[in-house]
Amino acid sequence: MQNSVFTPFKYVLAVLIVGLSGFRAQAICLNTDSTITTSFCTGDTFFVGTHAYTQTNTYSDTLTNSMGCDSIVTLNLTVFQPIVIAISDSICSGDTLHFNGKNLTAGGSYADTLTAFTTGCDSITNLTLNIIAPFRTTIGDTICTGDTAYFNGRAYTASGTHKDTLTSMKGCDSIITFNLLVRPVLTGSIIQSICRGGSFTFNGNTVSQAGTYKDTLTTMLGCDSVVTLTLTYNPDVPNNISASICQGNSYIFNGHILVYSGVYNDTLIGSTGCDSLVVLTLDILPNPLEPYIVSSGDTLTASAAPAYQWFLNGSAVAGDTGVNVVATQTGNYQVEITGPNGCKNTSAIYYENALGLNNVKSNWNVGLYPNPNNGLFVIAITDNVVRTVQITDALGSVVMNDENTSGTKQYDLAMLAGGVYFVRIQQQGEVRTMRFMIAK
Repeated sequence: MQNSVFTPFKYVLAVLIVGLSGFRAQAICLNTDSTITTSFCTGDTFFVGTHAYTQTNTYSDTLTNSMGCDSIVTLNLTVFQPIVIAISDSICSGDTLHFNGKNLTAGGSYADTLTAFTTGCDSITNLTLNIIAPFRTTIGDTICTGDTAYFNGRAYTASGTHKDTLTSMKGCDSIITFNLLVRPVLTGSIIQSICRGGSFTFNGNTVSQAGTYKDTLTTMLGCDSVVTLTLTYNPDVPNNISASICQGNSYIFNGHILVYSGVYNDTLIGSTGCDSLVVLTLDILPNPLEPYIVSSGDTLTASAAPAYQWFLNGSAVAGDTGVNVVATQTGNYQVEITGPNGCKNTSAIYYENALGLNNVKSNWNVGLYPNPNNGLFVIAITDNVVRTVQITDALGSVVMNDENTSGTKQYDLAMLAGGVYFVRIQQQGEVRTMRFMIAK
């Protein structure tokens, strides 16, 4: 930096002393102007008198010299700007650039300040460094088993990922990844059955003999596909059926109504589409002997059989499936029995003129309430006549006996299952029955 002050100027002083009468002494100012030419770097300051200058220009200042006279100073000032140099460079990833005594390996902006030879001012160098990353690319190929793929001068026959490093045009690494897929030979199996005398079309050929056949095809990808056909005959196995019906019934066999025992044959189309021989052995089972009904008072009893179902006026009576039934209603009673072989037979109609609850109430002054109940109920005999009370279930089994009963009495049969029960009331050899329901 250069800093100057006002340079002293030369001057001449003339004093004229006139000793003549009428004159006095005077001072005469001479020209003391000056010109200054200078230069410095940006950031410095030049003073002329009390004035400071920092920009390139021509300045003029009027000062007062030591004689008290004006002195004009002209300043020609040149301010040098810093010299800025911008450079850029590129290196490969992993390389080093030497700059300003430093080893640079990362991309970015770097600066260095020097002194210019011509001006003596700062010279700034700005460096932009670029790092060239390795060039990476991936390629792929597909081949069939038995074929060969070539990559960078090498031969490959197995699936896998392979890499190679080359040098690009910029001198940096270029990494290539090669993905190879080897498609296997495809195999397929066909299992087919045909009827004897039939045929099967396999890849355009008609095959009618059982055996194993192979054919090689080309898939859409151009690789081999081996297909194996196993051809068999559907077996001619007869379908044997055994059936039995009760006497008087019929059996429908392939649209035919059969009523006699015997062996019947028919040819049908089986589930495989081939003929299937069906052999039916039909047995006619005997029905049990027709049952009969006997009565004792209002109790009806059927002849012995494994199972029973009672009917009233042609309708099955729910719960009446025992050997006995108490006729609580007037009507036509029948019993259906089932024999040991499952066949059934029905008795002739037995007409019973039964006394119901209302007749018991009106004639003997006997009542039962509530009805239905949960097993707790009351039997009321309001005429104070002593009678015998017996309670049975729907099969006629006795569940309670109470002799010499009169008046009002409560009974607890809550331990019994829900269903239909009967109260048999006997007076001097005469029996009448009431029916009630335990609901649970």
